[in-house]
Amino acid sequence: MKLVLKSIMIGTGVAMDAFAVAMTNGLNYKKINCYNVLIIALMFGLFQGIMPLIGYFIGTFALKLFYKYMNVISVAILCLLGIKTIYQSVKNRYCSYNPKNVNLSFFVIFAQAIATSIDALTVGITLTYLSLIEVLICIFIIMLITFVLSLFGIFIGKKISICLKTYAEIFGGLILIVIAITNLF
Repeated sequence: MKLVLKSIMIGTGVAMDAFAVAMTNGLNYKKINCYNVLIIALMFGLFQGIMPLIGYFIGTFALKLFYKYMNVISVAILCLLGIKTIYQSVKNRYCSYNPKNVNLSFFVIFAQAIATSIDALTVGITLTYLSLIEVLICIFIIMLITFVLSLFGIFIGKKISICLKTYAEIFGGLILIVIAITNLF
């Protein structure tokens, strides 16, 4: 029971950035279909599970070598995605092309999944005192929470985008940049 409660707390904590990015996708893309929604939620959940597992196996050795670079990588990816989103929004106001009518690409979803799950790698390192079975239970709970929160994020983003209309993309890009900046700390 203690493991489940701890896993729920960890899962909720590491899934918040996936939730925010999923919400941004809901804000920025009008043509998110059921396939895109499931792919986003599955990819985010999968990577939130893979990263702690990798962290568990790497252990403290990698923490000493790569810890200072994990946040930098996450920040760089999220900032680039945020800046790209804002740039496209401003650029597309002056031409007839509208990215809101485009489907979200698999590559963008993949990059978002990696960027939002890098912090989960350190979670895996902190779980090295548990048995592999306990770690797998924890990872399953983290994946499930991330999946559900990502689904909610997309739907909330869609609702907010109706209110924000033309400023939704800029708002979404700013959310990505804010997440990146908070990852620095």
